[in-house]
Amino acid sequence: MTSCHIIHIGTLSMNRFWGETERVREPSATCTLIVAGGQRLLVDPSPHPDALERALADRTGLRPADIDLVYLTHFHGDHRFGLSLFEDRPLLMAEAGIAEWIGRSPGDAELAGRFCPAEDRLPAGVGLLHTPGHTRHHCSLRLQTPQCIVVVAGDAVMTRDFFAANEGFHNSVDPVQASETIAMIRATADMVIPGHDNLILAKEAIP
Repeated sequence: MTSCHIIHIGTLSMNRFWGETERVREPSATCTLIVAGGQRLLVDPSPHPDALERALADRTGLRPADIDLVYLTHFHGDHRFGLSLFEDRPLLMAEAGIAEWIGRSPGDAELAGRFCPAEDRLPAGVGLLHTPGHTRHHCSLRLQTPQCIVVVAGDAVMTRDFFAANEGFHNSVDPVQASETIAMIRATADMVIPGHDNLILAKEAIP
């Protein structure tokens, strides 16, 4: 049976919908555990190692050694603070996303080189969903649970407010594409797990 569990709810450094115009908090990304095909896949291990280890235990009773695979939706640093907990686990990202990471951040080439293309490594029942706009090759994950279709969106959907406004974050490489991607996710998913917020019912806010 395919299921997903939010391990950590992310926060934005600033949120224009709250009247914020500069950084007021430390950013962190929503971290999600997907259980599918007999494997445990952790998406966007954002919390720092000690915090992530505690959150994983508190939310699921699991330890880092119990995780089979780790997936990044894109290369931004706030989505991978906890990677050191999983040095002996397969690290996955969309193939084009790995190339984009190396091209945009040459200093991270060694780390990026540890990632394998996710295209043929994801558990059965979990698929890549190309969701460009925030980065050129951002890829969310799509899965069918017994209840509904879930998209683990990463920063293709920042928060509930950005989803309702059909708007990407200010650092999106292509704001128009980011908006088109949000509309596509709304049409695809029943439930969305955003990059920096709690889960969203996809049809609850239609612009």
